[in-house]
Amino acid sequence: MFSEALSLAKRPAILVGGGAYKAREAIAEFATANGIPCFRTWNAFDIITDDMPIYCGTVGTYGGPGRNFGIQNCDLLLALGCRMSGRITGGMPNTFAREAMRHVVDIDKVTSEVDYQLVLSHHHYTQSCEKFMRELEYDGGAQWPDWLARCRTWLYKYDPVLAYTDFEGHYHKMRRLSQSLPADAIIVYDTGGNAIMMGHCFQSKRGQRIFSSNGNTPMGFSMCGAIGAWFAEPSRPVHCIIGDGGMTMNIQELQTMVNYGVDITIHIFNNHILGNTKSYQRVNGMKEVACGPDGYNPPDFVKVAKAFGVKVNDIVDHDACTYEPRISRWDVPVEDAYPFLPRDEFASNMIIKPWKGWEKIM
Repeated sequence: MFSEALSLAKRPAILVGGGAYKAREAIAEFATANGIPCFRTWNAFDIITDDMPIYCGTVGTYGGPGRNFGIQNCDLLLALGCRMSGRITGGMPNTFAREAMRHVVDIDKVTSEVDYQLVLSHHHYTQSCEKFMRELEYDGGAQWPDWLARCRTWLYKYDPVLAYTDFEGHYHKMRRLSQSLPADAIIVYDTGGNAIMMGHCFQSKRGQRIFSSNGNTPMGFSMCGAIGAWFAEPSRPVHCIIGDGGMTMNIQELQTMVNYGVDITIHIFNNHILGNTKSYQRVNGMKEVACGPDGYNPPDFVKVAKAFGVKVNDIVDHDACTYEPRISRWDVPVEDAYPFLPRDEFASNMIIKPWKGWEKIM
């Protein structure tokens, strides 16, 4: 069924979620052979990596590279191991890939009428992604080099890091960190602002293993997750990416590292505030309380680390909590991210018809 639809498509796309990890080699091989643009969720950094020529963006309400133009303009969507949550679709799920025939592969049955997969799928395959890819037959008759090239153009043109001119700021530092990490690294990242910056700025490499706790997002997870990863794979370099709020909750684990000789590198993105919460307060015109400096101040992590005899990278950008692009309203589709593009530029990126009311956005 999908193969027949693919042979007729003009703008196919593959959306990859964390549930597709075991099928990663088959997906990459199939998409590369046929020139199909691939997009990923936050749980798929290490499935479709930035160094693959088929990678075309990280999608969702913090869409990041590409501003979701590729996924929204497709006419055939294959979603693999992705639960299609509101973080992917935005507040109006019926506008997500709205002119595409949508094929969704997920091992879980869809039973709830409010499940986004049910809303968004024209064809639902209740099976593993490995089985689906193994049984997928396509003769390769159609190829889409021009479509792939356009999606890649969106990827580079709307790179969030390029929008920031402060080369000492968090976005550039996250990008430089990602470029410095080796291809065999295990990377565990935390929640809040540093998770958003991962989606916007981090460039992954094939061979890396990248974890987080997306969905639950408990502050401080990456520290204990990185320690666990080291015990599982002590021969590989392990890196913990964490904010100052999460690290403040984990200071005692520095003693665990010392006691057991745990060799991990901790990168603290320190803005002296609880950035994601403060950003929400600031964007919504609320009183900025309990997020720093009012009600919260992190310690001097360099001094703390020295007290335990541990080396630490403390990356400082005081009071930084602007995480853009993002969906600022739940009544716009995910391709129209804030800061809003000039209306003529926005329209020029739409192959499908823009959403009703697009011209009035300021």
